[in-house]
Amino acid sequence: EEYDGASPETLDTFAEACRNAVAKIDNISSYWDISARLFFVYLRQGTTRTEEVLQEIHALIDTPLLRNESAALTFEAKEYFHHINGTYYFLRGDYAHAHYHSGKHIDLLEQTPGYIERQATRYLGRISIYLTDSFKLKKYDEFFAGLEKIRTFFDRHPAARDEKTEAQVFKLLAMLELFACVELGNYEKGLTLAPAIEQGLQQYAEHIEQSLVVSFYFNFASLYFL
Repeated sequence: EEYDGASPETLDTFAEACRNAVAKIDNISSYWDISARLFFVYLRQGTTRTEEVLQEIHALIDTPLLRNESAALTFEAKEYFHHINGTYYFLRGDYAHAHYHSGKHIDLLEQTPGYIERQATRYLGRISIYLTDSFKLKKYDEFFAGLEKIRTFFDRHPAARDEKTEAQVFKLLAMLELFACVELGNYEKGLTLAPAIEQGLQQYAEHIEQSLVVSFYFNFASLYFL
């Protein structure tokens, strides 16, 4: 009865909208399934790259869905597209392609209005992965520009500020800066970070894992002997 009096054109439009909605849901579900399967391989094998594991993960991503971003019909599907490809190349040890997809993933998030304010910790996590790959590839200009991006995060996104996000910004800056000092042999600068990091560990204690606290103190102890 709700369609009584509706024109054929109206019914066709409604039917097409339903088909599009179902296609998008199916599209997202297909990406989710691949992502979940890839994650389980990672949980089982870690970064072990035997020929058997490489064949298994290649079989998972050998699909038209992962060859071109245009196959992803929604924002959520495009997120999966770059996340899956990035994870695949990381597991293969191809950090250049992993870095590419990580960068495209970040571009997608930054171009989506309101996303960063709603999902600040997730966005910052993607930045951390991107910068880690940048450092591995010796893209040091990108790495240090990214650190500044994290440092000024709340200047650009004041609505994202809360204690949990402040704690994440502190953790990422501390981890990445200390990591860079150790890897680049800048030991004296690394030691100068100690007071600010110790203050941050106290200020955000309830948001910081004990294992990370131990890691910081271990790294500082190591700096004294390097």
